[in-house]
Amino acid sequence: MKVNIGLRLREKVIWGLVIMALPLVWFLIVFPKKEEASRIKGELSSLAKRANEAKMLLAQAEMLKQEAALAKEKVAFLEARVLVKKDVSRVLRELSQDLQRHNLRILSMKPLGENPPPPTTPYHRLPVEIQVQGRYIDLGKYLEEIKERSLLFTVDSLHLEKGEDPNLSARLVLVAYMWRK
Repeated sequence: MKVNIGLRLREKVIWGLVIMALPLVWFLIVFPKKEEASRIKGELSSLAKRANEAKMLLAQAEMLKQEAALAKEKVAFLEARVLVKKDVSRVLRELSQDLQRHNLRILSMKPLGENPPPPTTPYHRLPVEIQVQGRYIDLGKYLEEIKERSLLFTVDSLHLEKGEDPNLSARLVLVAYMWRK
């Protein structure tokens, strides 16, 4: 029995055309899809990078928001404790009441003149020289609690002298602050 493995000419032509058409089909169908997949992969990578940048910006914005809230609290605190206008009588009244509340006898109290601050400074200083007599412990408590006053005061100078036992004499300069308008 004889087996004919040979292909006819027609079959050979068809197979030849199929083999030649495969690269053309690949080039027309598969290659564009690969190109598109590569392009989409690049876009996804770019979007992921931009998303990370956006997350960092959001985190920074949140930090700035918290800092702004803190700054607002500080401004509100200072606005409540800093004079809006030069109110010497209020400063003297508050100092007098606080000194008496701490059992300190006021010998003298007078506002001091001061050079005007530079134009860039947002506040004026109002120094007040005070001379008191009292016990060391009472003066110490007064100075310790000065930060809790309704107005913002700083101690510019302090001079202590021994007085009649158990009292001492103190000369101090307290400075009240007011906003420059």
